[in-house]
Amino acid sequence: MLILGEAGIGKSSLLTALAGEVTADGGTAQVGRAIPGGGTYRAFSSALAPLLRALPADPPAELLPYRTALGRLAPAWSNGATTGDSASGVDPVVLLGEGLLRLLTSRGIAAAGCLLGLEDLHWADPDTLAVVGYLADAARSTPVLIVADPQAAALVRRRRRRCPRGGAEPGPRTQRGADGAAGGGLTEPDNPRCR
Repeated sequence: MLILGEAGIGKSSLLTALAGEVTADGGTAQVGRAIPGGGTYRAFSSALAPLLRALPADPPAELLPYRTALGRLAPAWSNGATTGDSASGVDPVVLLGEGLLRLLTSRGIAAAGCLLGLEDLHWADPDTLAVVGYLADAARSTPVLIVADPQAAALVRRRRRRCPRGGAEPGPRTQRGADGAAGGGLTEPDNPRCR
């Protein structure tokens, strides 16, 4: 889901309210942001740092195939491996995207649903945007909801082509408005391409 709007309109407040609703219902919410000059995958690293710190230094067995890719976000998991996954012949975007989905759905993390919130994607590097694009499609069959407030035109155009009414544009900034939207005011249109 994309949250669209001008700077200061309340996109972060809406995302915070959505994250609160998810956690109140027993799910998990991981929220991170890209920053200017923040480096590759900064939005993912900041969103997942608390989760990754809580996991053991050796990844669980179901994440071992993704160890090198996830090591980009959790250096303790890199085990001295190089950052290139080209030896496996698998697209690195697919490998990291699948690793992220497996991480978020492993060991009951997303048993009650998981929100992955990514803010300020207009500062994101191209590799981060490629993974976000992959997750936008791949997460549909999982209990993971990807929520972003991109001002990155390419992502917005891609989503609008697939689902013309798929973005949510918050109104004037108020906590009550954000809480109302998080409580169910924002729903995807009844369109199978939007699920």
